[in-house]
Amino acid sequence: MRQPEPMDHATLLAHFLDDEVLLNEMVARLLARLPSELDAMRSASADGDVAAVHEVAHSLKGSLGLFGPSAVYDVVCRLELVSRNGDPDAAALELNALEGSAGHMMAELRRLVPGALDPT
Repeated sequence: MRQPEPMDHATLLAHFLDDEVLLNEMVARLLARLPSELDAMRSASADGDVAAVHEVAHSLKGSLGLFGPSAVYDVVCRLELVSRNGDPDAAALELNALEGSAGHMMAELRRLVPGALDPT
């Protein structure tokens, strides 16, 4: 497992070719997307549909990976794995961890990239 670097504006910007407009757009897209995807996984988990949890986790992993190593990326990777293996209890535990990590990341992104339009 990679050791996440502390999140800072310069590191985030480097992941997006030092393009501030691109960084703002990608952060805005993630901030808009993340709550609905967490809701979808929560609903699927409550229904015992680990395949649906896996599908959303897999997609979200790709998006989060664009932002570099982070705690939330590590959690979504674990969630993808346990849901792919069909373990609803482990998926529910990892989903709880993901919700906490995602909340922290969203707050950090709002702080570090104030130019991103946040729909909330």
